[in-house]
Amino acid sequence: MQAEFEASNIDEVLDKLDRELVGLKPIKTRIREIAALLLVDRLRRKFGLTSGAPTLHMNFTGNPGTGKTT
Repeated sequence: MQAEFEASNIDEVLDKLDRELVGLKPIKTRIREIAALLLVDRLRRKFGLTSGAPTLHMNFTGNPGTGKTT
């Protein structure tokens, strides 16, 4: 699984997210969880195991100007 993680370059993307977006820790944590879920899903398909497409709906709420569309 580590080799698949390194080959995906997702670590670079997540590091960039951490550097460029200030705060939003719960959002960043959720994005990391989704990345892990998709990586496991990819490995399941690779090994011929059943894998359903995950539903990834999100709803961002908050006052105007709080970075919901950033």
